[in-house]
Amino acid sequence: MDINGSENTGKSTLERKAREIALDILTNGMKIYDFSVGYTKNELKIRVLLDKTSDPRGSVTIEECETYSRLFRMKLDAEISESDQKSYSLEVSSAGAEREISFPDDLERFKELPMKVSFLNEGTVRNAVLNYIRHERDVVFWKMAAVKFNKNQGIYKKTENAEIVINIADIQKINLHLDF
Repeated sequence: MDINGSENTGKSTLERKAREIALDILTNGMKIYDFSVGYTKNELKIRVLLDKTSDPRGSVTIEECETYSRLFRMKLDAEISESDQKSYSLEVSSAGAEREISFPDDLERFKELPMKVSFLNEGTVRNAVLNYIRHERDVVFWKMAAVKFNKNQGIYKKTENAEIVINIADIQKINLHLDF
């Protein structure tokens, strides 16, 4: 069902317009990290996660999120009925400091930052915070990051200077890592 209670044979008009506007209002250096819509009882929930490609961490400021949100609402409300204006909610935020990394593009982009890598090692999922070096064909080369996570796990000293090679197929997930 769509947000007005009628059968929905695809995406609602409101959802389609929201997707178009989300892309249309991006400013230089910004891109959409994630766009999602979900339906609650009588409302369409629109969620936009922004990425700032000109920032070393991809960080988007609160002011940039607010500006994007105001412009998004203004444009969407101008294109939909008054009843539809009351039937959606909008959440705009940064993709986050510990965002998931897409392979291989984000590895190069964030190569100066430590990354928490979940990977299979002899059938067991392991986690380590690593610094990206390079990738070739089916493998990624890393170096152990000098961060608290690794030191607390007792794995930093053992592999401090070693190059770590992980098969791409064994990588489960990669996130940026903040060390406090």
